[in-house]
Amino acid sequence: MYKNEFPNLLSYTRFLAIMPRVLVPMCAYFTSLKGKPTGVEFIDSTCIKVCHNIRIPIHKTFDGIAQRCKGTMGWFYGFKLHLRYINIMNVINQINKSICILSVTMSAFFLFSNNLLAASMYLLPNGNEVSIELDSVSTVFDSDNGWLLGGYKIINGSNASYVSFIPYNKEPIKYWPLTRGYVSQFFKANNKFYVISSAGDALQIEDDGLTSTGFKVKPKSTVVAEKPYLIACHPSGWAKLSSINTGSCYRLDGTWDIELSWTQINISPKLCNGNLKVLITTNKNQNWDVITLDTETGKTLTSKKIAKPKHEMSLCGL
Repeated sequence: MYKNEFPNLLSYTRFLAIMPRVLVPMCAYFTSLKGKPTGVEFIDSTCIKVCHNIRIPIHKTFDGIAQRCKGTMGWFYGFKLHLRYINIMNVINQINKSICILSVTMSAFFLFSNNLLAASMYLLPNGNEVSIELDSVSTVFDSDNGWLLGGYKIINGSNASYVSFIPYNKEPIKYWPLTRGYVSQFFKANNKFYVISSAGDALQIEDDGLTSTGFKVKPKSTVVAEKPYLIACHPSGWAKLSSINTGSCYRLDGTWDIELSWTQINISPKLCNGNLKVLITTNKNQNWDVITLDTETGKTLTSKKIAKPKHEMSLCGL
């Protein structure tokens, strides 16, 4: 709504990426506001939820650290932040003033340091830090001679999807824009590298850019097998407002396409002993089956009913 008034504001993802830079100065500033003990102290607490209660069994970020707690609004999963203070009115006044000063300082920093933040540092999986032009990175893939990154640049206040290539030999980093969707996945087949966009485009990554292929890819698909055939699946329910609402698995060369109700996103189809195993569900997640498909023809070889699956179970063991 106010992009014209604040043309240099960062995106949400970039804001989160550079927030740690102000952590130490902020802590030092608030430490300077501590009052001297007076003998009278007060304590209060607030809840910090890390996820919705229904997602507690599959939460990973704070697994083993967060706990089930109870506050004035009921039970939640996360932490409790406790604050101990003295001379309550003086402290509150000081904190309010501090927040105002800190807000003004941070706003000035973000508004007038656009050139400084044009390039950001990114830590690669091998531990090397590189300077890149992407404001955020969502996908990383290790190729034969460099790293492939999928992410975004902020252009005229909007997110633009890009594929980036970082050579091992420290040659200049390359950037290629995506015309549709965002980077969903990188994969390798027949010694060539490809990128799949969320819009259903499969593009080959060449030295000088991205080129179209003859692969038939559906939106929101994931390549689950690369040998002996390229096979992809997309879950059901990926487009609630679309007529294509049934999940499926299919060969990218168009040989076969099987409709499947794959809805358990955290348990993706898997290649087991040369065949494809898929966890499917019917009747609103009440009945579960593991089916085995022939990768050449798409024919169903076996079907086995199972109990409600656990998070990240192994399909090959069923």
